[in-house]
Amino acid sequence: TDVHDLSVKFKRLNFDVTVDLNSTFEQMETLIDEFVNSIGERDTVFFFFNGHAASWKNQNFLLPVDDDELTNSGMLQYHAINAGKLLQQIVARDPSTVIFLLDASYSRDSSESPFKSIGLCSMAAPLGSLVMFSCGVGQTIENVSRNDRNGLFIEQLLQYIHLSQ
Repeated sequence: TDVHDLSVKFKRLNFDVTVDLNSTFEQMETLIDEFVNSIGERDTVFFFFNGHAASWKNQNFLLPVDDDELTNSGMLQYHAINAGKLLQQIVARDPSTVIFLLDASYSRDSSESPFKSIGLCSMAAPLGSLVMFSCGVGQTIENVSRNDRNGLFIEQLLQYIHLSQ
């Protein structure tokens, strides 16, 4: 519901919105390529990722739904989306503003995953961009809800996104 509620809010603000849920790596790659290629000069870009992520060698990687194919950290560079490189691709399209939100620091319960919950590493925000995580660098959070609908991060964010009158 986080993604749905956020997309409704941005559609009301006249943003072109693309939503993709539970994507494999190939699906993520295709959609991200289409998204990046759709960015025009001077656009305002809002990128939001909600899901699992991992940090490795001072880089953050967005994990696809088929992350069970990732058997060790070295495979991240071949089967996950490098968040820093994605941000650079977006910025290279010369938008006026980039807001890059990663709601991807949830604790993982799966003992089968090679990626333990260590949180994300810091990311530099290029000029004209804002990078925000759902919690501090190197930290994880529980996916809790106070309103029985949204995670705490999105619940708070939605309160501050308003339509102009």
